Formats: sequence, C-alpha cells, structure tokens
Amino acid sequence: MPEPDEPRQVRAVGEPPDHEHRGAAVPEREREDRPREGRHDARRGDLLEVATTRVVQVNSAFRTVVQQYLLFRWFQLGRCGISAAATPGRSNHESGRALDVANFSSVISSMAARGWSHDVPGDPVHFDHLSSPDIRGKDVLAFQRLWNRNNAGDQISEDGVYGPQTEARVKASPSTGFAIGATCAPRNGGADVLMVEGPDKIAPDAKAHFALTVQNNNTADWSADTRIVVAGGGDSQLYDADTWVSAKEVGTIGSDIGAGAMGVIDIDVHAPVVTEETPVFTQLSLLDPSGQNVGTIDLAVTVTPNGDEGTSTDGGDNNDGDLEGGCNAGGGGGTWPLAAGLALLALRRRRR
Repeated sequence: MPEPDEPRQVRAVGEPPDHEHRGAAVPEREREDRPREGRHDARRGDLLEVATTRVVQVNSAFRTVVQQYLLFRWFQLGRCGISAAATPGRSNHESGRALDVANFSSVISSMAARGWSHDVPGDPVHFDHLSSPDIRGKDVLAFQRLWNRNNAGDQISEDGVYGPQTEARVKASPSTGFAIGATCAPRNGGADVLMVEGPDKIAPDAKAHFALTVQNNNTADWSADTRIVVAGGGDSQLYDADTWVSAKEVGTIGSDIGAGAMGVIDIDVHAPVVTEETPVFTQLSLLDPSGQNVGTIDLAVTVTPNGDEGTSTDGGDNNDGDLEGGCNAGGGGGTWPLAAGLALLALRRRRR
C-alpha cells in the first residue's frame, strides 16, 4: 500500500499518545560505516528513523520464553482466539527482532527502507529485522539459570534449548516471581501490572471492561478503599459515567491486596467519539486512605471506527516450522502505543 503523501507528526515509540516528538535520524554515512551484523542496536535505530516521518504504533515487541509459553498454551487450549502459535524458544519476538505494528499499511515502505521486512502471508502487522542477531535461546538460557539459582535440589541443563525439562520448570514456576533474581537490589515499591484482560480495540462511544492483575510491591497492604484516580488530576478520555466517580476518579480497588501479593482490579471504560483510529492513554494513580500514591497503572486502548482487529499472529517468525500464527503476549497486545506499565510488563489477552 502506498505511503501517505505528506509526512505526519509522529509519536516516539515508547511514549504515551499525549507525548509527540520527532526522532533524531542517524546520518546515512554513519549507518553504512557500521557492520550490520554487529549493530545490536540497529533495529532500534532503524525503527526510530522511520518514526521521524511516520507514526509507528507498536503493539508487540520482545517476548520472554515464559510469555511465549503462555501464548502457546492459550493456543493449545483454544483461548484468546489464537488460531496457531510458534513453540516457545522459536519466535523472533524472543530475539527482540520482530515487531507487530498496528498501522502497518502506512509504514510498509518506510520500514522496508530501514531493514524491517514485511513478507509474511496472512500476518499483515508483523515485521522482522532479520539483519539483527538471532539470539533465540538466550531467553531460555536465562530462565534455566534463574531456575537453578532458586532450586539447588532440582537442577536442569543450562543449554538454551527449550525441551521437556525446561517446560516442566516453566509450569512449576511461581507466578509472583522467584525469591532470588538476577540482582540483589531491592524493589522500589509501587505496582506491577502482570496481566491485562480486555479488548484490543473498541468502537467509538462503546464500553469495555478490563481486569488488571496487579502486584503490590510495597511493604504495606493496600486496603479495599484505596482510590484509583487519574494521574495529574486531569480528565480521562476513557471516563465511564455509569461506573466512575468522576472523569478524574475511577473509584476504589474494591478488595484488599496484601504487601507482595496480587489482586485483580476491574475497570470499565467508555470510548470517546472519534472518526479515525485513535490511541487513547490514561495513567492512573493508586492512593491510600491518607492520600499517598502507592502505585501507578497505565491503561491504553485504540478506538477504531472500522473495528478491524489489527492484531498479529506469530506466523512471521523465521524458521518457526509448521506453526503459523498466534496472539500477543508481552509486546503489549492489540494497538497499544507501548504504554510503559503494560507493554513491558503485562501479558495481554484478547477478547472478541
């Protein structure tokens, strides 16, 4: 599909929709002087160069082997509308050299000019940066080492190969994380969004429900009357008059979430009326009864008049064998503009 005639003001990848920037392109001579095989950051630089003249809406990028395992299991169980999925350890998303782009049709030629191929039948949102190093297996090795560090009496091979031993330990891993991690630094509190269950896109003036699995990383419990308010005190475009206290406040979390524990926070949203595909982002703060901010949640969704799904399969992953397709689990899911709390931390399930 041809590119738009005029360059568009762009949103830098990784920023919420209310932040607009123009990226700094790497000079062509400098790009050519660097060997492509050794440029681990080339994929990022090439993507940012596209973003100097085009909006790039990334809805899925890097996935860990555990995220890929979840996606594959949902496929096996017939959940999330996944028609097929690459086996764990085989996805290019695990190399960080695959992207799913919601507005793919407007960036195909620009992406191709910067090394992002778009040649997978049936997977229009999928792009591969195949000149970047293929490091599939490194995430498997990282998990194997993490397991062994936490299970002295149940050691497995550290070979980077996803096999029955590794899969059995993935299944047995604690959902809240291992006691011993890759660093001894203490956590800084706040909230981790571990899972977002809800739609990828919603129609203008439509309502939708989101269930957010959140971990309390603080040393104190969150009481049921912990308030959910719009960060900064502004009005949210996702305000639902039937369930929210006001355009500035959702309500309370509804049930206690202990220190270090997980809980589910339910939020209903009402999409604004728009005439073209529009990403909508709201940052929410969790306030304890004293008014202290104890955590932050980023909530984003795309409002689209045409209702097309625009969500990637996993069929574009190079050398994924006979498995074709899948759904997003870690790169954000749907048409999310890389809202930090969700795109990097949440495994997103799609509802249709």
